[in-house]
Amino acid sequence: MTPPPFDCALNSSTQEAELCAYTQAFFVLPTSSPSGNTAWALTASAFMVALGPAIGLYFSGQGGVKSAGNTLVMAAAAMALVAFQWFLFGYSLAYGVNTESIGNLAWGGFTTVFEAPSNIYSPTVPQLIYACLQDQYAAFAASIIAGAIVERMKFTRFVLFIFIWTTIVYDVVAHWIWSQSSPGASPTSLAQGAVGGWAGWLSNGAHSNVVAVDFAGGIVVCVVAGSSGLAAATVLGPRHVSSAPPKPHDVPLAMIGVGFLWFAWLAMASAAPRALADGVAGLAIWNTQIAASTGLLTWLLLEKLTGGAPSPLGATFGMIAGFAGISSGSGYISYWGAFLTGIICSLVCFLAKKLRVYLQRPDDTLDTFALFAVGGGMGAFCTGLFANPNVNLVSGAQGGFPNLLGYQLVAVCIAFIYSFGVTAILTLALDKLFKARIAPDEEAAGVDVVEHGGLAYAKEGTPNAMGG
Repeated sequence: MTPPPFDCALNSSTQEAELCAYTQAFFVLPTSSPSGNTAWALTASAFMVALGPAIGLYFSGQGGVKSAGNTLVMAAAAMALVAFQWFLFGYSLAYGVNTESIGNLAWGGFTTVFEAPSNIYSPTVPQLIYACLQDQYAAFAASIIAGAIVERMKFTRFVLFIFIWTTIVYDVVAHWIWSQSSPGASPTSLAQGAVGGWAGWLSNGAHSNVVAVDFAGGIVVCVVAGSSGLAAATVLGPRHVSSAPPKPHDVPLAMIGVGFLWFAWLAMASAAPRALADGVAGLAIWNTQIAASTGLLTWLLLEKLTGGAPSPLGATFGMIAGFAGISSGSGYISYWGAFLTGIICSLVCFLAKKLRVYLQRPDDTLDTFALFAVGGGMGAFCTGLFANPNVNLVSGAQGGFPNLLGYQLVAVCIAFIYSFGVTAILTLALDKLFKARIAPDEEAAGVDVVEHGGLAYAKEGTPNAMGG
């Protein structure tokens, strides 16, 4: 194994230098180069910007015509807000070193984030680019929440909600799983993407031998966002008009959105958390492609077997179940593991969605929990099952280390409990202080008209299209 070419003693504290030495010793760089890694990180960051607009199009097409514009602008605003928060202090809170439960403000305002590589996180990529890459994961997670609270939260309150939520929920869990906090972390956990985090619970730190792995956000993005969406929807309560799934107003728009999502998710799956242009990135892309494909086909088959017909929206649900499911293990499992992960996660998400529709509670409008959180959680478990040391140094049950199953389960449960609990408290506080919930008469009139001045689609006899 050849260490990356950088000086661990350069501008480093004692703890940073020790962590850097671990990284230098155990990062495997079989076919990558510093210039290639930088180019790939830049490209992936640009591709991943499409995640927010893509999920906005997807949610908008699924929802009713009276909330189409609101759904789009919520996703766009979430992307912009998180970028601002990430620059101010979010990146430092999530990835600040030498702390355990949360980061610090040493990198706030990017005052000490330079063009030089980070000795800890991006040994061959400028830290500015690495920070930009990680911003896309945070912004995407925030955008997902919009699908759970369609037609129920006032837009200005949503803006405030997202800024606070990113700070006290996403940044915290990202720090627990993806930051490097302790020099006591096992060097092996630093290899090929298994970056350490909160010592004692979600990573291999000074207080525990537990290490949970999450290659591309199955837990940090999907479980956290889906659980938070469920919490916000539960606190806000069901829609007054109907708690049944909204009648999609534009299925082709939803299909276009998920098509862009597929494009951007391939970059998301392969770029984090290492930002290396090597064979493992290629493995992650192929595993994501396989899991999304098998998830799609499995969902269509389940629709047919349960008395329905293969539907366009069913295809999108299966894709997302596969995407969320493979994210934790895209760089750790074999192709056949990805194949099985897509099938398993699609099946479990299908059942979770059916259960939510049958119970009609909670009113998670577009099933963000059933697809993202359940898919991400089941996928993390599949990672513990199928992780193969011949692929990327991490052993699951298949590789003779069944304990990883338990570690993954612990990480998923803690991420769910923390995200749900804190988000519920935040939503309740905003509703009590600022009346975040849209009134029944406003909901009946349509959130686009009430909050944004008109419908996204201009029709005769209705207010002009927003912005027109």
